[in-house]
Amino acid sequence: MKNATFCLTIAFLLLVLVPTTYGQKASGYCGTEHLELVKEALIRTRNENAGHLATRNVIKYIPIKFHLVANAAGVGRVTEDKVFEMLCELNAIYKDFNMQFYVKEGFNYFNHDATYDNPKSGGAGVKMEGQRDFKAINIYIVNTISADQGTTLGYFDPQSDWLVILKNQVSKKNTSTLAHELGHFFSLLHTFDGWECQPYDAAIHGIQVGKYAPCSSLAPPYPAVENELQDGSNCANAGDLICDTPPDYNFGFGWPQGDCDFTDVVKDYKGITVHPMETNMMGYFISCTEYQFTPMQEDQVFANYTTATNRNYIRTTHVPPSLTVTGEAHLLSPSNESTVETFDSVMLTWDAPIGADRFVVIMNRMVGNTVLQPSVTYFTNTNQLLLTNLNKSYTFQWRVLSYNEYATCSTGSANFKFSTGTTSSVPDFGNPTLSGITIGPNPIGIGQLLNVRFSTNKTFNAEFRFVGMNGQVIGQIQSASILPTINSVSLSLSDMQTGLYYVQIITDEGIQSLPLYITE
Repeated sequence: MKNATFCLTIAFLLLVLVPTTYGQKASGYCGTEHLELVKEALIRTRNENAGHLATRNVIKYIPIKFHLVANAAGVGRVTEDKVFEMLCELNAIYKDFNMQFYVKEGFNYFNHDATYDNPKSGGAGVKMEGQRDFKAINIYIVNTISADQGTTLGYFDPQSDWLVILKNQVSKKNTSTLAHELGHFFSLLHTFDGWECQPYDAAIHGIQVGKYAPCSSLAPPYPAVENELQDGSNCANAGDLICDTPPDYNFGFGWPQGDCDFTDVVKDYKGITVHPMETNMMGYFISCTEYQFTPMQEDQVFANYTTATNRNYIRTTHVPPSLTVTGEAHLLSPSNESTVETFDSVMLTWDAPIGADRFVVIMNRMVGNTVLQPSVTYFTNTNQLLLTNLNKSYTFQWRVLSYNEYATCSTGSANFKFSTGTTSSVPDFGNPTLSGITIGPNPIGIGQLLNVRFSTNKTFNAEFRFVGMNGQVIGQIQSASILPTINSVSLSLSDMQTGLYYVQIITDEGIQSLPLYITE
Protein backbone atom coordinates (compact mmCIF):
# COMPACT_ATOMS: atom_id res chain seq x y z
CA MET A 1 0.00 0.00 0.00
CA LYS A 2 1.01 3.64 -0.41
CA ASN A 3 2.42 5.61 2.49
CA ALA A 4 0.31 8.13 4.36
CA THR A 5 1.57 11.18 2.44
CA PHE A 6 0.81 9.64 -0.94
CA CYS A 7 -2.69 8.72 0.25
CA LEU A 8 -3.50 12.41 0.46
CA THR A 9 -3.71 12.56 -3.32
CA ILE A 10 -4.34 9.04 -4.55
CA ALA A 11 -5.69 5.83 -3.09
CA PHE A 12 -5.96 2.60 -5.03
CA LEU A 13 -8.41 0.83 -2.78
CA LEU A 14 -9.58 -2.76 -2.61
CA LEU A 15 -13.14 -2.89 -3.90
CA VAL A 16 -15.20 -5.61 -2.29
CA LEU A 17 -18.76 -4.72 -2.90
CA VAL A 18 -21.27 -7.09 -4.40
CA PRO A 19 -24.03 -8.49 -2.21
CA THR A 20 -25.34 -11.86 -3.24
CA THR A 21 -28.73 -10.21 -3.30
CA TYR A 22 -27.28 -8.19 -6.16
CA GLY A 23 -24.60 -10.66 -7.30
CA GLN A 24 -21.21 -12.01 -6.35
CA LYS A 25 -18.61 -9.64 -4.95
CA ALA A 26 -15.59 -8.91 -7.13
CA SER A 27 -12.09 -8.38 -5.79
CA GLY A 28 -9.93 -5.65 -7.26
CA TYR A 29 -9.22 -2.00 -6.70
CA CYS A 30 -11.32 1.13 -6.52
CA GLY A 31 -9.26 3.70 -8.38
CA THR A 32 -11.01 6.79 -7.01
CA GLU A 33 -8.48 9.59 -6.56
CA HIS A 34 -8.73 12.91 -4.73
CA LEU A 35 -10.94 11.54 -1.99
CA GLU A 36 -10.37 14.83 -0.16
CA LEU A 37 -12.85 16.34 -2.64
CA VAL A 38 -15.41 13.68 -1.76
CA LYS A 39 -14.94 14.44 1.93
CA GLU A 40 -15.30 18.15 1.32
CA ALA A 41 -18.56 17.49 -0.58
CA LEU A 42 -19.88 15.42 2.33
CA ILE A 43 -19.09 18.13 4.86
CA ARG A 44 -20.44 20.88 2.62
CA THR A 45 -23.70 18.98 2.06
CA ARG A 46 -24.08 18.44 5.79
CA ASN A 47 -23.40 22.10 6.57
CA GLU A 48 -25.74 23.37 3.84
CA ASN A 49 -28.53 21.32 5.37
CA ALA A 50 -27.68 22.52 8.89
CA GLY A 51 -27.63 18.93 10.04
CA HIS A 52 -31.19 18.30 8.82
CA LEU A 53 -31.02 16.25 5.64
CA ALA A 54 -33.76 16.27 3.02
CA THR A 55 -36.83 14.08 3.50
CA ARG A 56 -36.93 11.22 1.01
CA ASN A 57 -40.67 11.21 0.24
CA VAL A 58 -40.67 11.64 -3.56
CA ILE A 59 -38.90 9.46 -6.12
CA LYS A 60 -36.24 11.35 -8.04
CA TYR A 61 -35.39 10.17 -11.56
CA ILE A 62 -31.75 10.78 -12.40
CA PRO A 63 -30.30 10.77 -15.95
CA ILE A 64 -27.29 8.63 -16.82
CA LYS A 65 -25.36 8.82 -20.07
CA PHE A 66 -23.62 5.52 -20.65
CA HIS A 67 -20.60 5.77 -22.95
CA LEU A 68 -19.93 2.38 -24.57
CA VAL A 69 -16.27 2.54 -25.58
CA ALA A 70 -14.49 0.29 -28.09
CA ASN A 71 -10.94 0.32 -29.40
CA ALA A 72 -10.05 2.32 -32.49
CA ALA A 73 -11.15 -0.56 -34.74
CA GLY A 74 -14.59 -0.59 -33.11
CA VAL A 75 -13.91 -3.89 -31.34
CA GLY A 76 -14.55 -4.89 -27.73
CA ARG A 77 -17.51 -2.71 -26.79
CA VAL A 78 -19.76 -3.93 -23.97
CA THR A 79 -23.18 -5.05 -25.21
CA GLU A 80 -26.30 -3.05 -24.50
CA ASP A 81 -28.15 -5.92 -22.81
CA LYS A 82 -25.45 -6.04 -20.11
CA VAL A 83 -25.87 -2.32 -19.45
CA PHE A 84 -29.64 -2.70 -19.15
CA GLU A 85 -29.16 -5.67 -16.83
CA MET A 86 -26.83 -3.64 -14.60
CA LEU A 87 -29.21 -0.67 -14.54
CA CYS A 88 -32.07 -2.93 -13.47
CA GLU A 89 -30.03 -4.13 -10.51
CA LEU A 90 -28.73 -0.64 -9.71
CA ASN A 91 -32.28 0.66 -9.39
CA ALA A 92 -33.09 -2.21 -7.04
CA ILE A 93 -30.13 -1.22 -4.85
CA TYR A 94 -31.11 2.47 -4.80
CA LYS A 95 -34.86 1.92 -4.45
CA ASP A 96 -34.84 2.67 -0.72
CA PHE A 97 -33.14 6.00 -1.42
CA ASN A 98 -36.17 7.05 -3.53
CA MET A 99 -33.60 7.58 -6.29
CA GLN A 100 -33.95 5.85 -9.66
CA PHE A 101 -31.74 6.09 -12.73
CA TYR A 102 -32.66 6.11 -16.41
CA VAL A 103 -30.80 6.08 -19.73
CA LYS A 104 -30.73 9.63 -21.07
CA GLU A 105 -31.38 9.79 -24.82
CA GLY A 106 -29.83 6.44 -25.62
CA PHE A 107 -26.22 5.27 -25.46
CA ASN A 108 -23.16 7.11 -26.69
CA TYR A 109 -20.71 5.07 -28.75
CA PHE A 110 -17.14 6.03 -29.54
CA ASN A 111 -13.95 4.24 -30.49
CA HIS A 112 -10.69 5.35 -28.90
CA ASP A 113 -7.71 3.25 -27.87
CA ALA A 114 -6.58 5.41 -24.95
CA THR A 115 -10.02 5.64 -23.38
CA TYR A 116 -10.61 1.93 -23.94
CA ASP A 117 -7.42 0.77 -22.20
CA ASN A 118 -6.06 3.75 -20.23
CA PRO A 119 -8.86 6.18 -19.34
CA LYS A 120 -6.74 8.05 -16.79
CA SER A 121 -4.29 9.15 -19.48
CA GLY A 122 -4.25 12.71 -20.76
CA GLY A 123 -5.31 11.72 -24.25
CA ALA A 124 -8.26 9.81 -22.89
CA GLY A 125 -9.31 12.71 -20.69
CA VAL A 126 -9.51 15.08 -23.66
CA LYS A 127 -11.59 12.57 -25.63
CA MET A 128 -13.91 11.84 -22.71
CA GLU A 129 -14.48 15.53 -22.06
CA GLY A 130 -15.51 15.96 -25.68
CA GLN A 131 -18.00 13.10 -25.40
CA ARG A 132 -19.61 13.98 -22.07
CA ASP A 133 -23.25 14.93 -21.59
CA PHE A 134 -23.52 18.04 -19.45
CA LYS A 135 -26.99 17.16 -18.17
CA ALA A 136 -26.42 13.58 -16.99
CA ILE A 137 -24.15 11.42 -14.86
CA ASN A 138 -21.46 10.28 -17.28
CA ILE A 139 -20.37 6.65 -16.99
CA TYR A 140 -17.65 5.39 -19.34
CA ILE A 141 -17.44 1.63 -19.79
CA VAL A 142 -13.95 0.55 -20.79
CA ASN A 143 -11.72 -2.50 -21.14
CA THR A 144 -8.91 -1.83 -18.66
CA ILE A 145 -7.88 0.86 -16.21
CA SER A 146 -4.19 1.37 -15.59
CA ALA A 147 -3.19 1.07 -11.94
CA ASP A 148 -0.06 0.70 -9.85
CA GLN A 149 -1.26 -2.53 -8.29
CA GLY A 150 -3.91 -5.18 -8.84
CA THR A 151 -6.92 -4.63 -11.02
CA THR A 152 -8.87 -1.39 -10.91
CA LEU A 153 -12.56 -2.21 -11.34
CA GLY A 154 -13.90 1.31 -11.46
CA TYR A 155 -13.51 4.82 -10.11
CA PHE A 156 -15.17 8.17 -9.62
CA ASP A 157 -13.14 11.16 -10.79
CA PRO A 158 -14.29 14.09 -8.60
CA GLN A 159 -12.30 16.59 -10.65
CA SER A 160 -13.91 15.64 -13.97
CA ASP A 161 -17.12 14.52 -12.24
CA TRP A 162 -17.52 11.27 -14.17
CA LEU A 163 -17.35 7.55 -13.45
CA VAL A 164 -15.42 4.80 -15.22
CA ILE A 165 -16.31 1.11 -14.95
CA LEU A 166 -14.64 -1.97 -16.42
CA LYS A 167 -16.82 -3.77 -18.93
CA ASN A 168 -16.42 -7.03 -16.98
CA GLN A 169 -18.22 -5.32 -14.09
CA VAL A 170 -21.25 -4.53 -16.26
CA SER A 171 -23.64 -7.30 -15.29
CA LYS A 172 -26.21 -8.16 -12.68
CA LYS A 173 -23.74 -9.98 -10.46
CA ASN A 174 -21.19 -7.14 -10.40
CA THR A 175 -23.55 -4.16 -10.17
CA SER A 176 -22.28 -3.03 -6.78
CA THR A 177 -19.03 -1.90 -8.37
CA LEU A 178 -21.11 0.90 -9.89
CA ALA A 179 -23.28 1.22 -6.77
CA HIS A 180 -20.11 1.79 -4.75
CA GLU A 181 -18.66 4.37 -7.15
CA LEU A 182 -21.98 6.22 -7.23
CA GLY A 183 -21.71 6.36 -3.45
CA HIS A 184 -18.50 8.35 -3.92
CA PHE A 185 -20.21 10.47 -6.61
CA PHE A 186 -22.88 11.40 -4.06
CA SER A 187 -20.29 12.25 -1.34
CA LEU A 188 -19.94 8.97 0.58
CA LEU A 189 -16.52 7.97 1.88
CA HIS A 190 -15.28 4.48 2.63
CA THR A 191 -16.19 3.43 6.17
CA PHE A 192 -12.60 3.81 7.44
CA ASP A 193 -11.30 7.28 6.75
CA GLY A 194 -7.74 7.47 8.00
CA TRP A 195 -6.88 3.84 7.24
CA GLU A 196 -6.70 3.87 3.42
CA CYS A 197 -2.92 3.93 3.30
CA GLN A 198 -2.36 1.30 6.00
CA PRO A 199 -5.09 -1.26 6.84
CA TYR A 200 -5.24 -2.49 10.40
CA ASP A 201 -2.49 -4.95 11.35
CA ALA A 202 -2.22 -6.18 14.96
CA ALA A 203 1.56 -6.43 14.64
CA ILE A 204 1.72 -2.72 13.80
CA HIS A 205 -1.24 -1.17 15.57
CA GLY A 206 -1.71 -3.48 18.56
CA ILE A 207 -4.91 -4.89 20.01
CA GLN A 208 -5.93 -1.41 21.19
CA VAL A 209 -5.44 1.29 18.59
CA GLY A 210 -4.22 4.77 19.39
CA LYS A 211 -6.32 7.91 19.24
CA TYR A 212 -5.31 8.74 15.69
CA ALA A 213 -5.40 6.76 12.45
CA PRO A 214 -2.16 6.07 10.55
CA CYS A 215 -3.09 8.28 7.58
CA SER A 216 -3.60 12.03 7.69
CA SER A 217 -6.90 13.55 6.73
CA LEU A 218 -7.76 13.55 3.03
CA ALA A 219 -8.99 17.15 3.30
CA PRO A 220 -7.04 20.35 3.98
CA PRO A 221 -5.41 21.27 6.27
CA TYR A 222 -4.63 17.53 6.50
CA PRO A 223 -4.79 17.10 10.29
CA ALA A 224 -4.46 13.75 12.03
CA VAL A 225 -7.67 11.74 11.83
CA GLU A 226 -9.21 10.64 15.10
CA ASN A 227 -10.23 6.99 15.17
CA GLU A 228 -13.95 6.44 15.43
CA LEU A 229 -15.13 5.04 18.76
CA GLN A 230 -17.44 2.06 19.17
CA ASP A 231 -19.84 4.09 21.33
CA GLY A 232 -20.26 6.59 18.48
CA SER A 233 -19.44 9.59 20.62
CA ASN A 234 -17.10 11.07 18.01
CA CYS A 235 -18.86 9.75 14.89
CA ALA A 236 -19.59 13.18 13.43
CA ASN A 237 -15.86 13.93 13.15
CA ALA A 238 -14.23 10.52 12.65
CA GLY A 239 -14.32 7.62 10.21
CA ASP A 240 -16.72 8.21 7.34
CA LEU A 241 -18.53 10.98 9.29
CA ILE A 242 -21.75 8.91 9.18
CA CYS A 243 -23.06 8.09 12.64
CA ASP A 244 -24.92 4.83 12.00
CA THR A 245 -21.88 3.11 10.48
CA PRO A 246 -19.74 1.61 13.25
CA PRO A 247 -15.95 1.93 13.42
CA ASP A 248 -13.93 0.14 10.76
CA TYR A 249 -10.15 0.35 10.62
CA ASN A 250 -9.99 -1.21 7.14
CA PHE A 251 -10.48 -4.68 8.62
CA GLY A 252 -11.79 -6.12 5.36
CA PHE A 253 -8.50 -5.58 3.53
CA GLY A 254 -6.88 -9.00 3.62
CA TRP A 255 -9.70 -10.64 5.60
CA PRO A 256 -10.51 -14.09 4.14
CA GLN A 257 -12.89 -13.87 1.19
CA GLY A 258 -16.32 -15.27 2.00
CA ASP A 259 -15.85 -14.84 5.76
CA CYS A 260 -18.06 -11.95 6.76
CA ASP A 261 -17.85 -12.42 10.50
CA PHE A 262 -14.96 -10.34 11.82
CA THR A 263 -13.93 -12.20 14.96
CA ASP A 264 -10.59 -10.59 15.80
CA VAL A 265 -10.59 -8.68 19.06
CA VAL A 266 -9.64 -5.07 18.29
CA LYS A 267 -10.31 -2.25 20.72
CA ASP A 268 -10.75 1.44 20.13
CA TYR A 269 -8.59 3.93 21.98
CA LYS A 270 -10.98 3.87 24.96
CA GLY A 271 -10.57 0.11 25.26
CA ILE A 272 -13.99 -0.91 23.85
CA THR A 273 -14.06 -3.86 21.41
CA VAL A 274 -14.90 -2.73 17.89
CA HIS A 275 -17.62 -4.44 15.84
CA PRO A 276 -17.51 -3.30 12.19
CA MET A 277 -20.41 -3.53 9.77
CA GLU A 278 -19.04 -6.17 7.42
CA THR A 279 -21.99 -5.84 5.03
CA ASN A 280 -21.72 -2.11 4.36
CA MET A 281 -21.75 -1.26 0.66
CA MET A 282 -18.87 1.16 1.16
CA GLY A 283 -16.74 -1.34 3.11
CA TYR A 284 -14.10 -3.89 2.14
CA PHE A 285 -15.32 -7.33 3.22
CA ILE A 286 -15.63 -9.75 0.30
CA SER A 287 -18.49 -12.11 -0.61
CA CYS A 288 -20.92 -11.52 2.24
CA THR A 289 -24.45 -12.81 1.70
CA GLU A 290 -25.96 -9.33 1.45
CA TYR A 291 -24.75 -5.74 1.42
CA GLN A 292 -26.53 -2.53 2.26
CA PHE A 293 -26.30 1.18 2.82
CA THR A 294 -27.36 2.48 6.23
CA PRO A 295 -30.26 4.95 6.61
CA MET A 296 -27.86 7.82 7.30
CA GLN A 297 -25.78 6.95 4.25
CA GLU A 298 -28.99 7.00 2.22
CA ASP A 299 -29.91 10.38 3.71
CA GLN A 300 -26.47 11.77 2.87
CA VAL A 301 -26.68 10.59 -0.74
CA PHE A 302 -30.20 11.97 -1.19
CA ALA A 303 -29.23 15.31 0.37
CA ASN A 304 -26.19 15.62 -1.87
CA TYR A 305 -28.35 15.01 -4.92
CA THR A 306 -31.17 17.36 -3.90
CA THR A 307 -29.23 20.30 -2.44
CA ALA A 308 -25.57 20.31 -3.52
CA THR A 309 -24.80 23.12 -5.94
CA ASN A 310 -22.55 20.90 -8.06
CA ARG A 311 -25.47 18.50 -8.61
CA ASN A 312 -27.77 21.07 -10.22
CA TYR A 313 -27.06 19.67 -13.67
CA ILE A 314 -28.66 16.29 -12.92
CA ARG A 315 -31.69 17.59 -11.04
CA THR A 316 -34.64 17.51 -13.40
CA THR A 317 -38.41 17.22 -13.25
CA HIS A 318 -38.32 14.48 -15.87
CA VAL A 319 -40.37 11.36 -15.20
CA PRO A 320 -39.93 8.55 -17.73
CA PRO A 321 -43.08 8.37 -19.88
CA SER A 322 -43.44 4.67 -19.16
CA LEU A 323 -42.21 3.13 -15.93
CA THR A 324 -42.92 -0.41 -17.05
CA VAL A 325 -42.69 -2.70 -20.05
CA THR A 326 -45.72 -4.98 -20.18
CA GLY A 327 -44.74 -8.50 -21.16
CA GLU A 328 -42.11 -9.44 -23.70
CA ALA A 329 -41.73 -9.22 -27.49
CA HIS A 330 -43.70 -11.64 -29.67
CA LEU A 331 -41.44 -12.77 -32.52
CA LEU A 332 -43.02 -12.70 -36.00
CA SER A 333 -40.54 -13.33 -38.79
CA PRO A 334 -38.73 -15.34 -39.81
CA SER A 335 -41.20 -17.76 -38.29
CA ASN A 336 -39.85 -20.44 -36.00
CA GLU A 337 -38.08 -23.36 -37.70
CA SER A 338 -38.38 -21.67 -41.12
CA THR A 339 -35.85 -21.23 -43.95
CA VAL A 340 -35.54 -17.84 -45.63
CA GLU A 341 -34.65 -17.62 -49.31
CA THR A 342 -31.75 -15.18 -48.97
CA PHE A 343 -28.70 -15.06 -46.73
CA ASP A 344 -27.60 -11.42 -47.08
CA SER A 345 -30.91 -9.66 -46.53
CA VAL A 346 -32.91 -11.12 -43.64
CA MET A 347 -35.48 -8.95 -41.90
CA LEU A 348 -36.29 -9.84 -38.30
CA THR A 349 -39.61 -8.48 -37.00
CA TRP A 350 -41.53 -8.71 -33.74
CA ASP A 351 -44.50 -7.21 -31.92
CA ALA A 352 -43.23 -4.72 -29.35
CA PRO A 353 -44.70 -4.98 -25.84
CA ILE A 354 -46.47 -1.94 -24.41
CA GLY A 355 -44.00 0.60 -23.05
CA ALA A 356 -40.95 -0.71 -24.93
CA ASP A 357 -39.00 1.45 -27.37
CA ARG A 358 -35.50 -0.12 -27.23
CA PHE A 359 -34.63 -3.66 -28.15
CA VAL A 360 -31.63 -5.94 -28.00
CA VAL A 361 -31.60 -8.86 -30.43
CA ILE A 362 -29.43 -11.77 -29.32
CA MET A 363 -28.37 -14.29 -31.94
CA ASN A 364 -26.41 -17.54 -31.81
CA ARG A 365 -25.42 -19.88 -34.57
CA MET A 366 -26.67 -23.45 -34.15
CA VAL A 367 -25.17 -26.73 -35.29
CA GLY A 368 -27.77 -29.44 -34.89
CA ASN A 369 -29.31 -28.84 -31.48
CA THR A 370 -26.17 -27.20 -30.09
CA VAL A 371 -26.25 -23.44 -29.52
CA LEU A 372 -22.79 -22.04 -30.23
CA GLN A 373 -21.16 -19.26 -28.23
CA PRO A 374 -20.47 -16.40 -28.11
CA SER A 375 -23.72 -14.59 -28.85
CA VAL A 376 -23.91 -11.67 -31.25
CA THR A 377 -26.06 -8.74 -30.10
CA TYR A 378 -27.78 -5.99 -32.08
CA PHE A 379 -29.40 -2.86 -30.64
CA THR A 380 -32.30 -1.10 -32.33
CA ASN A 381 -35.00 1.47 -31.50
CA THR A 382 -37.57 -0.15 -33.79
CA ASN A 383 -39.29 -3.54 -33.82
CA GLN A 384 -37.39 -4.77 -36.84
CA LEU A 385 -33.79 -5.44 -37.81
CA LEU A 386 -32.27 -5.99 -41.26
CA LEU A 387 -29.31 -8.38 -41.30
CA THR A 388 -27.04 -8.20 -44.34
CA ASN A 389 -23.98 -10.17 -43.22
CA LEU A 390 -25.21 -13.73 -42.54
CA ASN A 391 -23.68 -16.82 -44.11
CA LYS A 392 -25.33 -19.17 -46.57
CA SER A 393 -27.13 -22.25 -45.22
CA TYR A 394 -26.53 -21.41 -41.54
CA THR A 395 -29.04 -21.96 -38.74
CA PHE A 396 -29.52 -19.27 -36.09
CA GLN A 397 -31.38 -18.94 -32.81
CA TRP A 398 -32.63 -15.48 -31.89
CA ARG A 399 -34.59 -13.69 -29.20
CA VAL A 400 -35.45 -10.10 -28.29
CA LEU A 401 -35.11 -8.20 -25.02
CA SER A 402 -37.44 -5.20 -24.64
CA TYR A 403 -36.73 -2.04 -22.66
CA ASN A 404 -37.36 1.66 -22.32
CA GLU A 405 -35.20 4.37 -20.76
CA TYR A 406 -36.16 3.30 -17.23
CA ALA A 407 -37.68 -0.20 -17.32
CA THR A 408 -34.64 -2.38 -18.01
CA CYS A 409 -35.44 -5.69 -16.30
CA SER A 410 -36.41 -7.66 -19.41
CA THR A 411 -36.40 -11.46 -19.24
CA GLY A 412 -36.57 -11.78 -23.02
CA SER A 413 -38.85 -13.31 -25.64
CA ALA A 414 -39.09 -16.94 -26.58
CA ASN A 415 -36.31 -18.36 -28.77
CA PHE A 416 -36.94 -18.76 -32.50
CA LYS A 417 -34.80 -20.59 -35.05
CA PHE A 418 -34.37 -19.96 -38.75
CA SER A 419 -31.99 -21.05 -41.51
CA THR A 420 -30.58 -18.92 -44.30
CA GLY A 421 -30.86 -19.90 -47.93
CA THR A 422 -28.33 -19.74 -50.73
CA THR A 423 -29.78 -16.86 -52.77
CA SER A 424 -28.22 -13.41 -52.61
CA SER A 425 -30.41 -10.33 -52.45
CA VAL A 426 -27.78 -8.54 -54.53
CA PRO A 427 -28.10 -9.01 -58.28
CA ASP A 428 -25.23 -10.43 -60.31
CA PHE A 429 -23.09 -7.36 -60.88
CA GLY A 430 -21.38 -9.08 -63.74
CA ASN A 431 -24.45 -7.98 -65.77
CA PRO A 432 -24.49 -4.61 -67.55
CA THR A 433 -26.04 -2.79 -64.52
CA LEU A 434 -22.86 -2.23 -62.49
CA SER A 435 -19.31 -3.45 -62.77
CA GLY A 436 -15.82 -2.70 -61.49
CA ILE A 437 -16.99 -1.37 -58.12
CA THR A 438 -14.24 0.09 -55.90
CA ILE A 439 -14.25 2.31 -52.82
CA GLY A 440 -11.34 4.27 -51.44
CA PRO A 441 -9.42 5.14 -49.55
CA ASN A 442 -10.12 2.13 -47.35
CA PRO A 443 -9.32 2.44 -44.46
CA ILE A 444 -10.33 6.09 -44.45
CA GLY A 445 -10.01 8.81 -41.84
CA ILE A 446 -12.88 10.87 -40.47
CA GLY A 447 -13.10 14.12 -42.41
CA GLN A 448 -12.04 12.58 -45.71
CA LEU A 449 -14.35 12.03 -48.65
CA LEU A 450 -14.98 8.44 -49.70
CA ASN A 451 -14.79 7.84 -53.44
CA VAL A 452 -17.05 5.18 -54.94
CA ARG A 453 -16.25 4.18 -58.55
CA PHE A 454 -18.15 1.84 -60.85
CA SER A 455 -19.22 1.42 -64.47
CA THR A 456 -22.73 1.04 -65.89
CA ASN A 457 -24.51 1.17 -69.24
CA LYS A 458 -27.71 2.67 -67.83
CA THR A 459 -29.02 5.96 -66.51
CA PHE A 460 -30.67 5.78 -63.08
CA ASN A 461 -30.73 7.27 -59.57
CA ALA A 462 -28.82 5.53 -56.80
CA GLU A 463 -28.73 5.97 -53.03
CA PHE A 464 -25.63 5.45 -50.90
CA ARG A 465 -25.74 4.71 -47.20
CA PHE A 466 -23.53 3.50 -44.37
CA VAL A 467 -24.71 0.55 -42.31
CA GLY A 468 -23.23 -0.50 -38.96
CA MET A 469 -22.24 -4.06 -38.17
CA ASN A 470 -25.53 -4.37 -36.28
CA GLY A 471 -27.54 -3.57 -39.44
CA GLN A 472 -28.50 -0.03 -38.43
CA VAL A 473 -28.26 2.80 -40.97
CA ILE A 474 -25.74 5.40 -39.76
CA GLY A 475 -25.77 9.05 -40.81
CA GLN A 476 -27.48 10.58 -43.82
CA ILE A 477 -28.55 8.70 -46.94
CA GLN A 478 -26.85 10.34 -49.94
CA SER A 479 -28.07 10.16 -53.53
CA ALA A 480 -26.65 10.70 -57.01
CA SER A 481 -27.70 10.53 -60.66
CA ILE A 482 -25.81 7.78 -62.47
CA LEU A 483 -24.84 8.00 -66.14
CA PRO A 484 -23.97 5.19 -68.59
CA THR A 485 -20.21 5.57 -68.17
CA ILE A 486 -17.53 5.27 -65.48
CA ASN A 487 -19.04 7.01 -62.44
CA SER A 488 -17.23 8.49 -59.47
CA VAL A 489 -19.31 9.50 -56.44
CA SER A 490 -17.86 11.27 -53.36
CA LEU A 491 -19.53 10.51 -50.02
CA SER A 492 -19.25 12.60 -46.86
CA LEU A 493 -18.28 10.96 -43.55
CA SER A 494 -19.28 13.98 -41.46
CA ASP A 495 -21.80 12.03 -39.35
CA MET A 496 -19.60 8.98 -38.88
CA GLN A 497 -17.42 7.68 -36.08
CA THR A 498 -14.51 5.29 -36.25
CA GLY A 499 -15.35 1.62 -36.75
CA LEU A 500 -16.34 -1.04 -39.26
CA TYR A 501 -19.27 -0.40 -41.62
CA TYR A 502 -20.81 -1.43 -44.90
CA VAL A 503 -21.18 1.02 -47.78
CA GLN A 504 -24.39 0.14 -49.59
CA ILE A 505 -25.26 1.16 -53.16
CA ILE A 506 -29.03 0.94 -53.60
CA THR A 507 -30.72 0.83 -56.99
CA ASP A 508 -34.06 -0.44 -58.24
CA GLU A 509 -32.36 -3.72 -59.05
CA GLY A 510 -30.78 -4.46 -55.66
CA ILE A 511 -28.23 -3.56 -53.01
CA GLN A 512 -24.46 -3.90 -53.20
CA SER A 513 -22.62 -3.91 -49.84
CA LEU A 514 -18.88 -3.27 -49.47
CA PRO A 515 -16.96 -3.25 -46.16
CA LEU A 516 -15.36 0.00 -44.98
CA TYR A 517 -13.05 0.75 -42.03
CA ILE A 518 -13.11 4.33 -40.70
CA THR A 519 -10.17 5.44 -38.56
CA GLU A 520 -9.25 8.67 -36.83
